[in-house]
Amino acid sequence: MNRDEGETVIVAASDKRPAWLDALAQFVSELIITNSRELEVAVSEQAAGSGYVIAVIDTSKAARIGRLLALGACDVVPVSQTAISHAVASAQAKWVSEKRLIQEVGLVGNSPAIRNARRQIVAAAELPELPVLVLGESGTGKMLAARAIHALDAVHCQHPFQTVDCGAATPELFASDLFGHLKGAFTGAEHERMGGLTSAKRGCLVLDEIGELPMAMQPSLLGVLQEMTFRPVGSDKSFEAECRVLALTNKRLPQSVQEGNFRADLFHRLDGVRVEMPSLADRNEDIEPLFRELLSRHGGAEVELEDGVEEALCQASWPGNVRQLEMVARIAAARAYQTGLVRLADLPVAVLCASEQHAAKPRSASFISGLVRASRPLDEIVSACSERAVEMKLQQLAVSHPNEKRTQLVRRAARQLGVSERTIYNRLNGAPSQVNVAAN
Repeated sequence: MNRDEGETVIVAASDKRPAWLDALAQFVSELIITNSRELEVAVSEQAAGSGYVIAVIDTSKAARIGRLLALGACDVVPVSQTAISHAVASAQAKWVSEKRLIQEVGLVGNSPAIRNARRQIVAAAELPELPVLVLGESGTGKMLAARAIHALDAVHCQHPFQTVDCGAATPELFASDLFGHLKGAFTGAEHERMGGLTSAKRGCLVLDEIGELPMAMQPSLLGVLQEMTFRPVGSDKSFEAECRVLALTNKRLPQSVQEGNFRADLFHRLDGVRVEMPSLADRNEDIEPLFRELLSRHGGAEVELEDGVEEALCQASWPGNVRQLEMVARIAAARAYQTGLVRLADLPVAVLCASEQHAAKPRSASFISGLVRASRPLDEIVSACSERAVEMKLQQLAVSHPNEKRTQLVRRAARQLGVSERTIYNRLNGAPSQVNVAAN
């Protein structure tokens, strides 16, 4: 182990400083010794960086461990040289996998949201015996995450990667896509066909848009996941399913379960390891580096950005998320082929208009920084941030529920944020305080 293998920070709560703890410092980027009371603050501060934080504690209370993990620690271990050494080695192995996601897969960015998603992908790849549930809005890269899990999964990566579309299936077609069928099994079955469970062999089977699967088809899928056996349509012979199942959806399945649109038992069978792909609204600081990465992929590696392009991209709304940003990058790369410069005029009109429309809207990190530098009271900062959070939630819901009226979206937002509908309207109207600080 050495420092070049990745940034690993040990934050230890210890009244007595063991000599061997200092000996471990040569293998990590930083070693912080603090008291038990300040441990959570230190973990939170270090987790805001790009490294892997290992919290060392002298208690095994589940609640304490849970709080530290929630604050961003990648591991929580007891004060033991063996345990800490193992945690450091594990963290550095994870960093090697995460670098692959950045360099080979293109999951670039340093926002907390995308770093968390990368680490969830690495964690999913390290647990090959469990199913994976990948959540995220349309266009956030759920299929890219699934391919990354397959590539990093040492058990399944040498075997096929197959997909079954759950969003456009009738019961008959879904059974055929998943289980396969024999010749003559139903009208139109002129040839025998292997389904996804057979084609995937010992690889990964992706159930794309699992949230769209009608209730009538869910019991058959549940049966497969429970028994890991299946029968092709028209056959009386059962076969063993040897693949790993990765389920993708842009719907909030826990909410669908509560609303009676998705079986709870099927959800729990799919929800082995969860990966949440963030929207661009949740990772605004990644837009510029991601745009440059996408430009490079489409032949614009040496292209420069005209003044104002980065600002316009960051201020625009992106309901189509990374998929939409990639199309803009393709357009810009094609137009900048001869000049080597992406101009504002090269951006689609819709992006420029969206940028103008949202220019006055506060953007997460930079907006908070501006308020802090302006020495505004904490209650004003909290009020302004909660207003922005409500706006972001409504934008998210408007994309996932395009046919719902404003009042319905507000009702959903209130339920998901755990507040009253009146609170949502108050935040949208700037109550109880209105903050007006110029962005710096």
